[in-house]
Amino acid sequence: MICEILEEYKRCTFDFRSIAKPDDPLRAHFDQWVDYYRMKEAVARAVRPKRILEIGVRYGYSAAALLAGYPGAEYCGIDLDVPAYGGGSDGLEFSRTHLPASAKLIKEDSQDLSSLPGGFYDLIHVDGQQDEIGTYHDLELASRQAKFVLLDGYFWTQSNFYTAGDFILRHRDLIEYALVIPGYAGELLIRFTDRAEKRGGGSHRLEGSAGIQGLYDRDYFVGNCGGWEFDKGDGGMTLDDGRLRAVFDLAMLWKPSSLLDLGCGRGEICLHAARNGVTTVGVDYAKEAIAIARRRATDSTELASRMTWICDDLNAVALDERFDVVVVSDVIEHLAAQEIETMLKRISGFLKANGKLVLHTFPNSWFYKYDYPKRRRAAAAIGAHLPAQPRSRFEREMHINEQSPNVLRRQLRRHFEQVEFWFGSPEAPTASLERKMAHGELAAQRDLFAVASHRAFPVDSIASLFVTSRLSAADAGRISLACERTEVGGPAGAKLTVDVAIHNESTRQLGSGGAWPTFLSYHWFRKRDRSVVVFEGHRTRLNGTQPPASNRLHCTVITAPAVPGNYVLQITLLQEHVMWLNDVNPSCQCELAAVIES
Repeated sequence: MICEILEEYKRCTFDFRSIAKPDDPLRAHFDQWVDYYRMKEAVARAVRPKRILEIGVRYGYSAAALLAGYPGAEYCGIDLDVPAYGGGSDGLEFSRTHLPASAKLIKEDSQDLSSLPGGFYDLIHVDGQQDEIGTYHDLELASRQAKFVLLDGYFWTQSNFYTAGDFILRHRDLIEYALVIPGYAGELLIRFTDRAEKRGGGSHRLEGSAGIQGLYDRDYFVGNCGGWEFDKGDGGMTLDDGRLRAVFDLAMLWKPSSLLDLGCGRGEICLHAARNGVTTVGVDYAKEAIAIARRRATDSTELASRMTWICDDLNAVALDERFDVVVVSDVIEHLAAQEIETMLKRISGFLKANGKLVLHTFPNSWFYKYDYPKRRRAAAAIGAHLPAQPRSRFEREMHINEQSPNVLRRQLRRHFEQVEFWFGSPEAPTASLERKMAHGELAAQRDLFAVASHRAFPVDSIASLFVTSRLSAADAGRISLACERTEVGGPAGAKLTVDVAIHNESTRQLGSGGAWPTFLSYHWFRKRDRSVVVFEGHRTRLNGTQPPASNRLHCTVITAPAVPGNYVLQITLLQEHVMWLNDVNPSCQCELAAVIES
């Protein structure tokens, strides 16, 4: 495409000066602009757009250049028609004097639009003379309704350059290619994939969660939905994502025998609860999510019998049973306010008398409203860059109701007798429970958590749930491991998974976070002489925090030796910078025979 544009440029003859406004205040730049507008003519010649929309018309020079490149194209232009950012208060009026009578000109601020008028376009031209938020917003609107987007002034300013780069990074899965065309101000031509067109435009906030249902495709669940980046191809048997571990820990704190996960996504919470003996039901209205969830542990009839998956709207699903715990994680931000009210009312009926609602949502709206601007100012002060728009593409499209802490707390209290509500993060889930925080500190916490019930419950155990401490030799002596398997095998260098039951009879809590993290790891020995092949194997986080006097099933990921042969695999626990637990307690290890093939 770039070669075609440059070849077309050689044949371009359009001279915008013939239609320019005589008293244009920027007339001194006209001679510099001739080639600039001819490049736009060349782009239109190469793209051959039947429908063109322009955001930022000014005096119609770019419109005339594009139409010179492809005469007869249907043209629509949007402009606020004010002097700001190089515009004029009479721009649209003047543009009408030289544009075709069929051209549609709209006086409108594109920043107020949730979709562009007129449906889908072959080419949308975006004026780069605006602030970062404005440019990003217009690019986002255009990406939903165009095959090609031409960003004017790619090199105008550093902020233009950074904003365009941020946009490309966050929309890279929807971009077929992007071309930089040098010149007076630089042009950025983006070609979107056919998949981008299917997203469509429009405001989802007016439709509620129904308006975004079509966005929950397989690519979302395996490439963006929280936790996808931790997928090791093990079917979700490991729980590395801090958010999921925190929610799982909160759910298991109450020792449930039954659990309902509303908006279950890929089903990790249900899977790990079921692996520890809990009967679970997962509900999600996304067919792709339920399809992924149903593939969980299909090789175990016993485990599968404890997991029920239902594809339905969480505010429509009919459930006869009552549950010890109902989990609602990363759902609230995808629901309209009234949908949240309806859901909380329904949950109050789904719980047993002493049941608990465990809730998590991201983001805490204070984070983007108050804390992030402070971070941007601090970055700018040292010459660094943070994007003007901090949200990912999926957040922008699918978060229709980011939560104000005060609003969400009030909603919960309308439906439950006791509500424990706090601020945290995946790294420090109980941050504001551990100490009193000022408003600025609360705003810096990205996540909101809550536990709610119809009956009073102790909250001290929540605050201490993620606290780990240094183990003593005596503690290690009261922790043991067990594996059902006695042997493993596979190709050299392959990833293997082994289930390990940890029996924690110590007085200490085990977890892979905090100041004293504990991990599952392993050693490889040659079978013939017990010589060490790998001493420090890959560390696998525990699947949640394990309290004292408990048995939990975890999964460890193991890398097979690089050379085929007969080996012994020794799985154990280590507390980082403290000890390998099997050094002081031989019961804290499992040994498996291993045949590694070529």
